[in-house]
Amino acid sequence: MELENIIEEILDKLNHESRTVKTYKTWILKFLSFIEIEELNKIKFQNIIEFSEFLKNQTNYSLSSQRQAIASLESLFNNGLNKNFPFKRIKITRPIQDTPIVISKEEIKSIINSITNLKHSTAISVIYSFGLLPEELTSIQLKDFDLNKNIIRIRKKGEVYRESVIGNNLKPILIKYLETYKPINFLFENDSTHKQYSKGSLTKVFKKARESLGLNENYSLKSLKFSYVKHLVDEGFQLTDVLNHIKLKNYEVYSRIDGLNQAINYSPIDSLEKSKKN
Repeated sequence: MELENIIEEILDKLNHESRTVKTYKTWILKFLSFIEIEELNKIKFQNIIEFSEFLKNQTNYSLSSQRQAIASLESLFNNGLNKNFPFKRIKITRPIQDTPIVISKEEIKSIINSITNLKHSTAISVIYSFGLLPEELTSIQLKDFDLNKNIIRIRKKGEVYRESVIGNNLKPILIKYLETYKPINFLFENDSTHKQYSKGSLTKVFKKARESLGLNENYSLKSLKFSYVKHLVDEGFQLTDVLNHIKLKNYEVYSRIDGLNQAINYSPIDSLEKSKKN
């Protein structure tokens, strides 16, 4: 029986409402895509912990969404499969908002160049080029970009919420990638099922490249978004304009990026006397 049907059958037996079954199944499939294991009996509690950490630290999911994700897994594994996993050990909290970590242009270039797989190197290039989160990358559909107009549309929760210009250096990379892989539905998809590509796979690819180059262990895919912001500001764009472009309102977090936070050591009252003399 197909895995999706097995999951749905287990949830149905737990007497959940149809709407709950649909929601839980969606989260369970996201989890399975992340860990890249399709046999339920091979899944360990550590896999669930890793998924929880991913939701907390590398996505924009709300606390309620994170709780819903863990509740769906607890229902499947403990209530449906009698695994008795210690779900109470998982604490759903807001991530500590440390100073955002930025990767230098040279390091980003070295990461991309170290990845020999064309799909993976293109994916990392696209994430950086448009300042994306992994889930935004995997949501890009073929109809969302136009190479003739150099435009790409970015989605959040299924809806297009912004557009970006395709850089001149990225365009030939995308053309080569499309000619090689010929995706059908999504820009990055599973070659056999043509469903959205796994965010977990991208995380592993990035981590492997980072470790092979001996780079900062705190670098993550999310660091590429911080780097996108910092590098645009370095090019002369105003931080507020950059954040408006990517539809971010959390100015306080991004202003803590090294080099963007300027101390105000001046009071306008000091200019009052001077202005009177003029």
